[in-house]
Amino acid sequence: MYELSKDWYAGRMEEGWNPPDASTAEEIFAAHGLTGPFWSLGS
Repeated sequence: MYELSKDWYAGRMEEGWNPPDASTAEEIFAAHGLTGPFWSLGS
């Protein structure tokens, strides 16, 4: 979970940071082995 959160919040302390969009979120999920319909955000 820690590794996932590191990728999810990377750069959040920088000015203008925004959370990942749906497509990027799915890429982050997949990089951590979280795949399948449950993890699909419809991007």
